[in-house]
Amino acid sequence: MKPETKKIFDIPETPNLLSTDVRKYYSSKLALPVVRAIDDYNWNMNGVDINDQLREDLSVQQVTVRYWIIYFFWLIDCTLINAFILWKRDIEQMVIGC
Repeated sequence: MKPETKKIFDIPETPNLLSTDVRKYYSSKLALPVVRAIDDYNWNMNGVDINDQLREDLSVQQVTVRYWIIYFFWLIDCTLINAFILWKRDIEQMVIGC
């Protein structure tokens, strides 16, 4: 990767930040190299994407024959769910007082 690209995407050059070994909880013999960003994402999201969970339950998806309407409904779903997540975070901050 070119140095200019690393500067644009702010990619660190130290190898310990790019990969780490992950062991499965039931096996001490299996160590897999995993990119640090993916490992952090899975750790913080607990292995599940909250947006996908909410979209499964709260979807406005409709059956249609026009393919572009499917993307429109997806966009509405993502917009509403992201707004709900932000609203929920703001309400929690108001209640807790942080």
